[in-house]
Amino acid sequence: MPRASVNGLELEYDSFGDAGATPLLLVMGLSYQMIEWDEPLCELIAGRGFRVTRFDNRDVGLSTKLDGLGPPDIMGLLGGTARSSYSLDDMAGDAVGLLDALGVAAAHVVGVSMGGMIAQLIAINHPQRVLSLTSIMSTVGGPNVVQAEPAVGAVLMAPPGQTREEQVERSLANRRLIFGTAMPFDETRAPPQGRTRCRSLLLPGRWHASARGDLRCPGQDGWARDG
Repeated sequence: MPRASVNGLELEYDSFGDAGATPLLLVMGLSYQMIEWDEPLCELIAGRGFRVTRFDNRDVGLSTKLDGLGPPDIMGLLGGTARSSYSLDDMAGDAVGLLDALGVAAAHVVGVSMGGMIAQLIAINHPQRVLSLTSIMSTVGGPNVVQAEPAVGAVLMAPPGQTREEQVERSLANRRLIFGTAMPFDETRAPPQGRTRCRSLLLPGRWHASARGDLRCPGQDGWARDG
């Protein structure tokens, strides 16, 4: 897959569809790689007249790892007792930098979970670069939004385990929670491709590296810029 030099980082990305089609940027959530936007989905969207680009956020997948910043203090970040090494604004800037590298003036922007928060900040900070905004299972921040169940939040923020198998099992447990209970969960089809893809997503010894960033999004209380 190609790479783009953005804000002193190297971002891994992939594109689908005709180069002259309307651009659409996919932004993934906390700690997950771009391959969570699986190829059949990207090809389906591209087949409807879009140039689809997915990418690995900083500190994730095959993009630059900022190991020198040290491990993230997730609970401290959530509790407001720790400062972030970079912010969601910075990550939104990375996405816009990728558009620059691709020669894209404006794109439809689609984000999921933390990627939805990043997508919102792209629209707020760089409105001229956004043709439309789609924010999936995300949040706008502030005290009045619907909060996750405490038990769910605890599982999602738990360390991924010491061994490779423990990490895979924890990742699948997270997927079951996100999937919900409306339909049976089939781990062989958990996007993308269950256990095999879970193994490819995991980096030994790392715990939600992208949580080094500020996990808050601007809401009723204004901006959160701890970078």
